[in-house]
Amino acid sequence: MKISPMPTGNITIYIDYKSPYAYLAVGPALSLENEYDVRLDWLPYVLEIPLYLGSVEARNEHQWRRVRYAYMDARRLANRRGLVVRGPKKIFDSSLASMGLLFASARTSSLPTMPSPLSDSGGESSTSRTARR
Repeated sequence: MKISPMPTGNITIYIDYKSPYAYLAVGPALSLENEYDVRLDWLPYVLEIPLYLGSVEARNEHQWRRVRYAYMDARRLANRRGLVVRGPKKIFDSSLASMGLLFASARTSSLPTMPSPLSDSGGESSTSRTARR
């Protein structure tokens, strides 16, 4: 539980909206802010998946094994928390969402609303619900 009204430290969180690992990290990251006297600074990190895993059309068997393993691992982590993670049908470009995060962060002194996989409000974070009260 926070003691002081102003956080005494900052933690920078890098997020790519298309990453299943980033999705699974949002809830625990928000918990850090709720449990400790810190503020989370969200910054975008756009993964260029085709650069290291190949484009979907041109992947070799080794790259497909890496993709399958990554999603198997993400599903394992999600299952521990009662969540479901599925692979996308295509690789999305998250650049626009990242620009939106930077735009929102530059115009507010509070945390931008982040989708929380642990929330019961359809994706609204506990931080944004608290801010409206």
